[in-house]
Amino acid sequence: MDDKIHVACTIDSSYIQHCCVMLTSLFQNNKIFNFHIHLITDQESRSKFFEIERIVVRYGSTFSHYAVDQNLLSNVPVNGHVSIVTYYRILIPLILDYKIPKVLFLDSDVIIRTNILALWCKSVTDFHIAAAKDFASEEHKKLLNIPGGYPYFNAGVLLMNLTRWRNDNISAKILQYISDNHEKIVFWDQDALNAILYKSCKIFSPLWNLTHGFFLPSATVLGYSDVQLKFFTTYPFIVHFTGSNKPWYHYNEHTYKKDYFFYLSQTPYKYFTPIGKPFRTRTLGDKIIYILRRLHFIK
Repeated sequence: MDDKIHVACTIDSSYIQHCCVMLTSLFQNNKIFNFHIHLITDQESRSKFFEIERIVVRYGSTFSHYAVDQNLLSNVPVNGHVSIVTYYRILIPLILDYKIPKVLFLDSDVIIRTNILALWCKSVTDFHIAAAKDFASEEHKKLLNIPGGYPYFNAGVLLMNLTRWRNDNISAKILQYISDNHEKIVFWDQDALNAILYKSCKIFSPLWNLTHGFFLPSATVLGYSDVQLKFFTTYPFIVHFTGSNKPWYHYNEHTYKKDYFFYLSQTPYKYFTPIGKPFRTRTLGDKIIYILRRLHFIK
């Protein structure tokens, strides 16, 4: 019997640093478990993953690489702060070995703050996926033909029932939906996932996928009490840095930005300077490292 926890990540070269941070947070908080990391990328980025591989091996886990045939996604809309990589998760059940019955998908812009065994052990036997609620207007849900009473979910943390997904040919259904409904899609593959799987998504606590919206006054629209919302934002298990304003930007003020930099400090990218930080305000050490890199004395 496979005793490994299977985790899937979809990334390109622009997110290697952030994937390293995410995986470091996962491994640091789950040292007693064996993981197999499935790295799904494009052919061009595949050779650039040595830093991720080093981190995986350092923590005693294993990994596999997969290069996506982008011709399979030639008809998907891409705009805003995302790339075609976001659509790769639709193909995960087709890419991974069919002997693997389930996988935990994690976006690279999340931080794991606790033991994830309780999440991994959630039963999804009668569902295609498990996910946390996300924010979407009733008008947007109607546009996606999601009936009233069904929540919209966030696709950044997904527990995927690969067997059921494959048996029901879900990847093909989602891709067909995207092809037929370009004008309805606002939040990329997440909209398509919701449109197809709203009846077959098991909802878990936002503690397992705390998105930016939970810090806003409008968070009450999801039906949680003020006490619950306070608990979620104070003790999250997984923090998801949603939106375009990420913690690696100098002017980002996310409550858990410090967590990102704590785990970043344990990666090869520990000397990273936040994007947009004026040179004159950097520390002397940061300035020296910056100059040496510009002169190609250090990598």
